[in-house]
Amino acid sequence: MTTETVRDPSSSRGADQTDSRRWLILAVVGLAQVMVILDTTVVKIALPSAQRALRFSNGDRQWVITAYALAVELELDVADLEALDRVGLYDESQC
Repeated sequence: MTTETVRDPSSSRGADQTDSRRWLILAVVGLAQVMVILDTTVVKIALPSAQRALRFSNGDRQWVITAYALAVELELDVADLEALDRVGLYDESQC
């Protein structure tokens, strides 16, 4: 005696939608990472000409790079918390 498993066609469709959403999320996160790298590269390339125009020292230029990196990091942290809050994974009472 053999038994056959009958699958519900709607369950496989849900799995396909979940997989496609995962790939979409991965693509968006990957694109965001590329944009951060591109933005940092533009800042590093443009900084020497800004240094000449504004007449600040190499030490000041290092402060500009550090301040920029901190600002980007803080922005990403706030965006992460906002995204977690939107999907219901962030609870302010736990902080």
